[in-house]
Amino acid sequence: MPVSQSDLVQLQQQIADLSAAVATKQDAQVMNDQNDNVLGVKDCLGLLESKVKAMEDRMNMGISNLHMKIQNTDQRLADIDAKVNGCVEGENGYTSYNDEGYVRSPQ
Repeated sequence: MPVSQSDLVQLQQQIADLSAAVATKQDAQVMNDQNDNVLGVKDCLGLLESKVKAMEDRMNMGISNLHMKIQNTDQRLADIDAKVNGCVEGENGYTSYNDEGYVRSPQ
């Protein structure tokens, strides 16, 4: 599941709001969990921080995967370029391509 920057900002804002509540209402009951246990402000704050950490980890993993794809694409491009240069060399004596065009191999 992709994580957007706005998701992280929203969770960070919720953490800031709860932090402000913690300062004034240390023992306030905020909600109940799935097992109907009472969750206080600090409990909710911990849960939100865990969610933010998980989302940041997923985002970092996505960036890491994208970086790997870029590296793989660069390698594939280099392989294709080498094959094209090999074909050109074999057909007409040109060995490589630079800013000025194909360079003829020494005869």
